Amino acid sequence: SELDRSLFVPAEHQAQCFFDAEIPLDASTRMLAPRVAGRMVQALEIKAKDHVLVVGAGSGYSAALCAMLADTVVCQDEEQNALERAEQNCSAAGIKNIGFHSPGSSSKAADKIEYDAILIREGRMDIPQQYIAKLAEGGRCVALVGDERIMELMRYTREGKEVQEESLIDILTPDNDPLKDIAGQSAGFVF
Repeated sequence: SELDRSLFVPAEHQAQCFFDAEIPLDASTRMLAPRVAGRMVQALEIKAKDHVLVVGAGSGYSAALCAMLADTVVCQDEEQNALERAEQNCSAAGIKNIGFHSPGSSSKAADKIEYDAILIREGRMDIPQQYIAKLAEGGRCVALVGDERIMELMRYTREGKEVQEESLIDILTPDNDPLKDIAGQSAGFVF
């Protein structure tokens, strides 16, 4: 309720900005459905002093949600235009505690940084080991893991040298989501 999602939605999709569906950002990237983004951030259990890594810039909405709860956020993406889009949207929303960079631009010292929470926006087929290795003691990582139709929202928590794995919820992917076509429709009825 404190972050206006419409600031992160492309102009051509503003009529659908409050639908609970994914919204296209470009030919290959979609904005997560609000229920998915919210559940992922909630699963991180972010504290006010946490340092958070968000993998995948998207529209910047997930990073902005994390930034409202955490001390600092680093948002990384391979695509420079995705980083620029996310940075512009976060700036328009008044979010100032986020740094944006591509993974290849970090120094060796930055590679050794540990995070209290890591959110991985893109769905994966496997456990995100390279990110779990970046977790601080007690750190949490959330990722969507699974196949093309159904993914599990997984949380990985570092406890000493051990990592606890927990399945939180199954999430329908766009190819299997009955709400997927809503984002492409115009509002036909207004209350």
